[in-house]
Amino acid sequence: MRSLLIAVFLASSTALFAAEQVCPWINTATASGILGGDASAAIAHGKTNPDDGVCTFTKSGKELTELLRVDVTTSTDPVPELARYRSQCSGPATDVKGIGNEAFVCKMQAQGLLVAQLATRVRNRVITVRATTNNQSAQPEMLIDRAQKAAAQVTGNIF
Repeated sequence: MRSLLIAVFLASSTALFAAEQVCPWINTATASGILGGDASAAIAHGKTNPDDGVCTFTKSGKELTELLRVDVTTSTDPVPELARYRSQCSGPATDVKGIGNEAFVCKMQAQGLLVAQLATRVRNRVITVRATTNNQSAQPEMLIDRAQKAAAQVTGNIF
């Protein structure tokens, strides 16, 4: 009987304390704070380089969905990659100081969504942060602020 109780305890404690996937660059609590409410996380690690990956944090309501997506990749030549991200901007990009190297932020076009993207690099790591909402009345500055806050956290953790 005692061994049965121990087995049940171990099985239930393993389920309770199972390791949740964790984003290596920004935690769910910080992302939730940036998004202004509880967010769920989805983590995908790079197939060719386990140090690369994508972390997507989602805050959903009845009709409102807001996302924070962090993408980190290793590059042998990050400057052309940053130029490629800059070309995706739907308007002028604004240079950002103090967040990695060669950082910029801009608005992007997406069907039915408002998107702000910040792209930067730390050494050979290219970092993009996208803040997205389906709230058409949202201010673009709010999304830009979210992208900048998240990118500051991410680059700080990579340095």
